[in-house]
Amino acid sequence: MQNEREQLIKDFNNLNYEVDRIYTKYAKTKDLTQTSLFVLEYLFESKEPVSQKEISDYLGIHKQAINLSIKYFLEKEFIQMKETKDRRIKNIVLTEAGLDFASEVLKPLRKAGDNVWHGVKTHDIAILVKVMGAYVDNIKLVCE
Repeated sequence: MQNEREQLIKDFNNLNYEVDRIYTKYAKTKDLTQTSLFVLEYLFESKEPVSQKEISDYLGIHKQAINLSIKYFLEKEFIQMKETKDRRIKNIVLTEAGLDFASEVLKPLRKAGDNVWHGVKTHDIAILVKVMGAYVDNIKLVCE
C-alpha cells in the first residue's frame, strides 16, 4: 500500500514537470519563453492596465525576468506603456497587434483545456481543486 502511494505521488510530480515542459515547448513554437507566455496570458486576461510589479507578484516570477518579456513585447509592438500618477511606474496594455497575437497563441491552449474538462464530473473537479489547493498550501510553507 505504501509503495502504491509513493508511486502515485511520484507520478503526480512527474505530471507537474511534464506540464511545465509542454508549456515551455509550446512557447518556443511561438518564439516565446515560458515566462513570456505567462506574461502574455496575464496581460490578455487583465481588464485594466497592469504594472510589471503586479505581473511579477501574480506570477511569482522575478521582476527582471518579467522585464525581459516586456522588452520583447515592446520590440514587437505588442504592448504600450502608459503613464501613471507615479512617474516611476508605468502600466502595460496590449496593443491591437498584441491582442491579436495573444488570441492566436492562447486559443489552442484554451481549447485543449476545455477538452480536458469535457466529460469530467463536477464532483471530481472539486476533489482535484481541493487536493491541488492543499498541495500548493504545503509547498508554500516550505518554499516561502
